[in-house]
Amino acid sequence: MKRHLSALVALIIILFSVCGCDKTNHTDQSFNEIEYRTDLEPIVNRFPILKDIKQTYWKTMVIGNSKFGPTNYLIVGFVVLSDVRKNEFENKYHFNESVELILPEGIDYNITSFSKFEWYACEDFSKDVLNNNFVGSVFYDTLNGIVFFNVQNV
Repeated sequence: MKRHLSALVALIIILFSVCGCDKTNHTDQSFNEIEYRTDLEPIVNRFPILKDIKQTYWKTMVIGNSKFGPTNYLIVGFVVLSDVRKNEFENKYHFNESVELILPEGIDYNITSFSKFEWYACEDFSKDVLNNNFVGSVFYDTLNGIVFFNVQNV
């Protein structure tokens, strides 16, 4: 019995050393350490409803250990919509649930060049933006036509 237990322990040690198990928790990484991206295509590809974008500012980070299996990632940022798209959204959705938006560390309103915001939540809007591919929070600024998202892929 002791021989089998010793062999099992040795096998586990070998497997861990061969796999190169990384105990780094990437969720400890801060958005402070990540530069904003401004490329539109990745956002439009992931959130097709957010087409007709004037500008976007976003950050992404891998959650968990990227060396083992499929990984999840966070995307956090702002999308400034075209005036046409802003009007479409405001006619289609009922943005009547005012929210106090609390940003993750390393994400700042100032990147948008706007100084005043009125953030609202709308369940239907969030569902349409997330499109069953993401979970998280989506809010809309009715003053400037800005969408804020803090989401994780599923």
